[in-house]
Amino acid sequence: MHAIRIHAFGGPGQLRYEEVPDPEPGPGQVRISVRAAGVHLLDTALQRGAGDELPFALPELPVTPGREVAGVVDRLGAGVGEEWPGRRVVTHLGLVNAGYAELAVREPEALFPLPDSLSYEAAIAMVGSGRMALGVLDVAAPGPDDVVLVTAAAGGVGTLLVQAAKNVGATVVAAAGGPDKVARVRALGADVAVDYTLPDWADRVRAGLGGRAVSVAFDSVGGAAGRAALELLGPGGQFVVYGWSSGTPTEFASKDLHDKLLTATYALGPRLLRVPGGLRGLQERALAGAADGTLVPAVTTSPTTSRPPSATERPTPYGSWPSGTPSGPGTRAHPGPVRSRHAAGGCRPRRGRPGPPGRAAERPTPTPCTRRTRRPCGCTPTTAAPSSGPAPGSCSASGCAGRAAGARPAARCGRRWTCSNRWRRHPGRNGPAPNCARPARAGPRSARTT
Repeated sequence: MHAIRIHAFGGPGQLRYEEVPDPEPGPGQVRISVRAAGVHLLDTALQRGAGDELPFALPELPVTPGREVAGVVDRLGAGVGEEWPGRRVVTHLGLVNAGYAELAVREPEALFPLPDSLSYEAAIAMVGSGRMALGVLDVAAPGPDDVVLVTAAAGGVGTLLVQAAKNVGATVVAAAGGPDKVARVRALGADVAVDYTLPDWADRVRAGLGGRAVSVAFDSVGGAAGRAALELLGPGGQFVVYGWSSGTPTEFASKDLHDKLLTATYALGPRLLRVPGGLRGLQERALAGAADGTLVPAVTTSPTTSRPPSATERPTPYGSWPSGTPSGPGTRAHPGPVRSRHAAGGCRPRRGRPGPPGRAAERPTPTPCTRRTRRPCGCTPTTAAPSSGPAPGSCSASGCAGRAAGARPAARCGRRWTCSNRWRRHPGRNGPAPNCARPARAGPRSARTT
């Protein structure tokens, strides 16, 4: 199988997509063919080797990161019931337990069967971010009379807190960073949505509430934003902390709590383990909320690809890696949204200039090749089979551009296309290559279509 492993600390550039031995389930275990793998904020700290940001000691290298996986059970260990093969499941593997791989092993009691209506990506988000959001929410247990403030409201946990607070009838104030995120949380149903990167965001909250005070504040930003959230609380309010993405915890003293009779709580750690039903109970509730539509996770998925990630491709926390091939996951680095550099299902135009007028209609439609390649590539169906080479619409085994086999489309594309450079360096290593067509040269370079 293939896995994404860390051989040296230092960020996304240190992730390597490589072949490793297939894991075999031991007694009392099952093996999962992974269709989606979760990306957690802790993964970024692990990639950097930032041990002070992790709740565990740095592991020995090389290591395969990954905490949550979803997929289909494909093999059983000794003593496992025959009801599991072929079932769609999701599971949390633990802190660092090889989730960024095509195959994973886990005990059946740690699995959650999935209904057909729930996607792998949504399930991944709910067993991680979902259980955290419900655990954080239970600390304050807001009701219809509460005014709930959520900082970082557009994040993986924040979006779920906004929805869960609205579900119990609370008035929700969502503070997010930037106009796009503010629009996103407003669409979730927030009664007041503000940009906490603006210096007067707290005044905007007061104006939006019309004199009402915040009674519950869920904060994961810390720093100046966390302090402003604390000061927005009215007498008897609850301040619930579950992180500080700004890098600095919210500063307050006992006098701050005494003067307004506030309660401050850190929601994570042992507290989550002591909730009724434990972590599994939180995960079951989160998955049930996603299945019935009352909780909709914010999922960011990668493009369908099996190549190693670059340092510039960084997904949002709590995103997921969907399956890039019939047998395994795609690849992503962390954090920030992924932008695919390739047209989905086809080859990439080498330059952005269009062909001559009227030529666009003649361009054959790229048909995706299903072979595993470093970049998503495609083959261009030919309208007539050449005397030697691939049949119409096939993918040539003689080279990425198919030039060695003489493949040419009857209708010229009007653009020059390029496929994976890996094929040019290592022809034949990854199975049959796509037959990507490019027009024949006609005249000097200045007159050719590019």
